[in-house]
Amino acid sequence: SISHTYLFTTIHIFSSFCVLIMGDQYDRTLIRLSSTEDDKLDPILTKLLPLVFEELLTQTEAPLRLKIVGVLNHVLTRAKGNTAIKLPAKGILEKWFSPKLATSGGAPFFRNLSVIFLDLSVPRLQ
Repeated sequence: SISHTYLFTTIHIFSSFCVLIMGDQYDRTLIRLSSTEDDKLDPILTKLLPLVFEELLTQTEAPLRLKIVGVLNHVLTRAKGNTAIKLPAKGILEKWFSPKLATSGGAPFFRNLSVIFLDLSVPRLQ
């Protein structure tokens, strides 16, 4: 029979491995965003930001949540510096109606950050 210690160790190693892989994906996303010209950001942000806010609601690992906030902070800095960058108000707002919001440990982060993004995005709507 498998001992509880062995099982716990295996689960811990797997969890750590998943954190490393996901963290690497967030790092690559941030690098790609950093190298994208402002005039090419709109279609990327339209798809990316709702997904990132969804991740903020579902991600429970603190190191990964920090990486998600890093991606959002990068976008926020660029959007504040360039009013021509459009932010997907509808995509972000739709996440407010997600059933995950009521039960997510990331809900406070989500609420605070999404309000900031919505505050920037609504005046830019056409």
